[in-house]
Amino acid sequence: MEAKDIITLTISGGALAVSLISLYFSLFHKRTSLVGTLAAWNPRTENFENSQACEVAISNTGNRELVLREIEILSFPEIEGELFPVLESEQVPAVLKPGEMKLLTFPIPDLYLQKLAKEKRVLRLNFHILTTEATLKLATKDLTPPVGGADIPESDWKPFKLQ
Repeated sequence: MEAKDIITLTISGGALAVSLISLYFSLFHKRTSLVGTLAAWNPRTENFENSQACEVAISNTGNRELVLREIEILSFPEIEGELFPVLESEQVPAVLKPGEMKLLTFPIPDLYLQKLAKEKRVLRLNFHILTTEATLKLATKDLTPPVGGADIPESDWKPFKLQ
């Protein structure tokens, strides 16, 4: 066997290995991943009277579909027995295909934001996500209530991920 035959076999074997690895990752490797970030706080719009419009962008960065089942509004730290506003949005539930991104806009009542700011607590958004394996996962984002024209802290703009 000559040197050129060995080189040809080595290159062919490497190409076959790369093809098999690609096949594994495209067909068999299941990656569930979601990334989100605060997109904007809008003080008032006609649709959300007496509320702040919160815009959050979420993206399915995995290779399997995800279902955004619910967005829950809480506070942190929590106080036992506390009442929370119910979030109603026509955008939820939603299916996120791999690589898909959605901009979600929903109202947060002014009175609730003022209460949190007065008590020096943060707004917690819990995103309930269902995977193709029928597992419920959670993505959480803590936000400082935008009350009184104060600047939004840099930590509010940082992305959050599926846990």
